[in-house]
Amino acid sequence: MSKEIVYVGIDPGGTGGALAIKYPDGSIVVDKLDTTSVWTLYRQFRDIRMEAATEGYEVRCLIEKAVQNIMGISNNMMVYSIFMSATKLAHHCGILECCLSLNNISYTEVTPAVWMKLV
Repeated sequence: MSKEIVYVGIDPGGTGGALAIKYPDGSIVVDKLDTTSVWTLYRQFRDIRMEAATEGYEVRCLIEKAVQNIMGISNNMMVYSIFMSATKLAHHCGILECCLSLNNISYTEVTPAVWMKLV
């Protein structure tokens, strides 16, 4: 018998982010990602995993693909600003993936429409 699934949808954001948790009974919890430290983020996912395990559920995570498009921008300061934002976002996504992996939570990168529809 397969386990029921708790879906976690994540919008990473550059300075934080949001997550939506959908439980098998249909209830949804929306929360912010606590990115004050890697340890805090790790514990947030650990708590989700442990709560699901207590109920016999499996956790699957969907992370919104982070896409930056700087084509057509001529102002050098704007290009630099977007580059720095994209770099910060990429770093944040790497930390998210690390914390999920350490908690043995499988994840998939998807477009916003996919995870919002599922969750």
